[in-house]
Amino acid sequence: MEENGEGMTIGIGKMRTLFAFSTISVCLMIAAWYMDADRKITVRESGSTAWVIPYAHAEDLIHEPAVHLIVKATVTSHTLPRIYEADARIGIVRRVMFTDIHVDQVLKSDAKIAAPTTITIVEPTYIEDNGFKPGKTEYPSGSYRKAEAGLKYIFFLAWSDKLQSYEVYARHQGKFNLGGTDLRERELEAMLENYRSLKAEVLQSFR
Repeated sequence: MEENGEGMTIGIGKMRTLFAFSTISVCLMIAAWYMDADRKITVRESGSTAWVIPYAHAEDLIHEPAVHLIVKATVTSHTLPRIYEADARIGIVRRVMFTDIHVDQVLKSDAKIAAPTTITIVEPTYIEDNGFKPGKTEYPSGSYRKAEAGLKYIFFLAWSDKLQSYEVYARHQGKFNLGGTDLRERELEAMLENYRSLKAEVLQSFR
């Protein structure tokens, strides 16, 4: 009887160990799923693109007087959302992202910036966390997509006195990924033929 009791104790111990390992495995699987799901971004485009000037050729964009600065830069992970009143008279507010970029090379200068340096730019999009629900939601102005941290881009920038920062000019037409590593930008290229051809010309101009 004592041997049977000891055997039952060992059996129960093994079951508890198996249950503990199973519980840990399930928790790890859930955590892995959540982390993967939390990286996903759902895009909800806002704002009309009717007033955005469509640029057919890189030269037109490069020599645009409103473009004060063109740089090759690496995007940092330091980015903050901000809501500000664009026009107090009619109550227009804008939601944007203030993002730090490390300027690797100045391609068109306004004499204020020299590489290498880090500056803050204003991206015409807004990202918010979904809270307990995994993932994030992006509210871009038109077809713009948030620049990805760690990747390199050519930025066309215009100075904003109101924000005291450089803004990405002409929405999606003011940001071009180098090396084809931004998957969301590649999706945009597939959808917008004009953007795809414009990007090809821009990259050729600054190769």
